[in-house]
Amino acid sequence: MKHAVFILLAGIACIFMIIAGCTSSSGTAITTAPTATPAATTAAPVDTTAQPNATAATPAPSFAGNWNATWKSGSDAAIVSVIHIEQTGNAVTGTYTYFAAGNVTGAIRGIVEGSRLTGTWNETAANTTYSGPLAFTLSGDAKSFTGKWASSTDASGAINTTADYWNGVRV
Repeated sequence: MKHAVFILLAGIACIFMIIAGCTSSSGTAITTAPTATPAATTAAPVDTTAQPNATAATPAPSFAGNWNATWKSGSDAAIVSVIHIEQTGNAVTGTYTYFAAGNVTGAIRGIVEGSRLTGTWNETAANTTYSGPLAFTLSGDAKSFTGKWASSTDASGAINTTADYWNGVRV
């Protein structure tokens, strides 16, 4: 960018010198005024090759991968599970399993905006389905997330005030 600005300013300075008649220090004076060339046609082409000190844009953090997760509800004991998350663009899907009074499987779906994943969870245990909202925030190093969840049977907006947490560490 600095290079293009310098060339543009140098071109404008040359045009002023030509108009003022300062193109040579000796010889015959020019009797006809030259026509000025538009600055856009006198500028050198912009160099689009990578510069040695240039850094590539950092990709947005991703929730994709496997996570050792811990979640807790109210006064119940914390439960440990493994979550497998896939991310395509900003769309996220995932599955998890844990063992309570039997094998419980669940799924998550959501949208990533920056370092925040918001969406829903649902799981089936003993022929009963449970669901609700979730909100995860990815750490700066993308190696962990902190989150919270609520049940669809909770009051509207409970995700904003819940103390129920769901945190994970990348495997």
